[in-house]
This record gives sequence, C-alpha cells and structure tokens, in this order.
Amino acid sequence: MKAPAKKESITTDQYFERWIEGKKLSVKSSTIQVYKNCYELYISPVIGSMPLADITRRHIIQIQCESTQKLCPSTNNNVLRILKIMLNEAVVDRMISESPAAGVKSIKVTERASETYHRALTKTEQRQFMNVAKGNFYYELLAFQLLTGMRLGEVGALYWSDIDEEKNVIHVRRTITRTEDGVYYIGDSPKSGASYRDIPMNDAIKALLRRQREKQKNLFQQKKKNQHHLYQYEKMCFTSSKGQMVNHGSVNRNIRKILSGLQEQGIVIEPFTSHALRDTFATRYIE
Repeated sequence: MKAPAKKESITTDQYFERWIEGKKLSVKSSTIQVYKNCYELYISPVIGSMPLADITRRHIIQIQCESTQKLCPSTNNNVLRILKIMLNEAVVDRMISESPAAGVKSIKVTERASETYHRALTKTEQRQFMNVAKGNFYYELLAFQLLTGMRLGEVGALYWSDIDEEKNVIHVRRTITRTEDGVYYIGDSPKSGASYRDIPMNDAIKALLRRQREKQKNLFQQKKKNQHHLYQYEKMCFTSSKGQMVNHGSVNRNIRKILSGLQEQGIVIEPFTSHALRDTFATRYIE
C-alpha cells in the first residue's frame, strides 16, 4: 500500500484536486466548472507542480501579471479570488501556516469596463436596439427579459406550466446550469433562495407570451418531423432556433449580430451581454 504523501511534498495540483472534491458538497456544479477552468488555465501552469508549502507572494503576483495579458480586470480578479479561497482553506487544513495571497490586492476595474457588459441601456439605445432586433429569432426572448428583469438562465428554464394565467403571474422556480463537463441542464433551483419569486404579468407580457407560444408551436412542427429528441423541449417557453435549450453563447452572439446591424446604419452602441437587459429593466423600473 502506498504511503500518503507528507504535507510538505503535496503539490498545488494535488491539493486542488482534494479541495475541489470537497467543494462539490457546498457549491453548484456550474461554480465547480468555473473554479476548474480558472485553475487549469491560469493557476496550474505557474504553481501546479510546486509543493503547496513553497508558494510565495511573488508566485501569486506572477499569476496575476500573466493572466492580465489574457483577461479583463474583473475576470483576472476572479482568478485571484478563487486562489485566495483555496489557500485560505489550505491554512484551515493546516497544509500551510498562512496564505501567500493574503496581501495581494485586486486589479482596479475601470468604470468603462463595467459600463459595457454590465450596464443599463439608455432609453434611446434600448429603442434602437429593439427596433433592429425585430428581425432576429431571439427578439421575443430579449423583449421578455426587458419586461420582466429575469436572468437569461431563468428565462431558458421557464416552462409553459410556470405561466399562471389564473393568478396572472410567472413562477420562477429553476434556472439553466452546467455540469463540471460543461453540459447544460435545467437545475432544480434558481440562482439563490431569494430568486424564487412570482412576477406579475401586465398586458405587454401576456401579449408577448401569446406570440411566443405560436412561434414555438410553428418551430416544433417543423423541427420534430425527423428530430424526435426535441420533444423534451416542447414544453419550454423559450428555446434556441434549433428547438434546443437556450444558452448564453448563442444569445450573446445574436446580440452582437444586432449591434453589427446597427453599426451598418451608422449607430454605434457599446457592446453588452444579455445581463445588461436585466440591468436595463431595473433602471426603467426606477425611472
């Protein structure tokens, strides 16, 4: 029987494997995937083969500097955050006496970076964007986000049975998440306990859902003839143009396509992702 390695000789990669296995008990699989991706891409290449006990503050700064060349400041800071969490727990596990990342500061995120991908559209931008979006398959989905403030994962996990016409509300009960292998699936719960909620429907939302129901009906009539696996998605309110589960990649690609269409008209709007529509809903509500 192989003797267990002494803690002085355990590499960072070896500790990470133990640490991430324990994390599976307390965080969602999609978060585990984020942790693994950040570690494998930006942390392991620098300190993975080193004994955990030999890591110094200089190594942490090296990771930060090297990832700065590849990542935006907010994502870079996320790598540092994950590393700090792991090293803090290594201290608790008595693998190291103190965390070498404790004194390393996050990179300053400029206001411009936060105003693009995570920002609210102005009223003019919203009107211009939605006018061009009318020709896009995801128009109803984008409009639905603007009208409800729901996260894209929540919209993609919405079933027609969640539309309560008797009580005039939308029941938000689940979200799309990912496994460690990057496979999307419908999770049993939304992002947090507070995310369980009922959203009241106004006339605009009800009219949009009527159009969407007819659109989905026509889509599945065309798609199901030779693709029987699509039956599982037929009860969903919003799907991809292929009749499958919605994901951030496809929606954000279409947002970029719409922005390119605007640019051809001489209208330039700073890039943003679908999350900006949730921020826009909140801003319009406050206004």
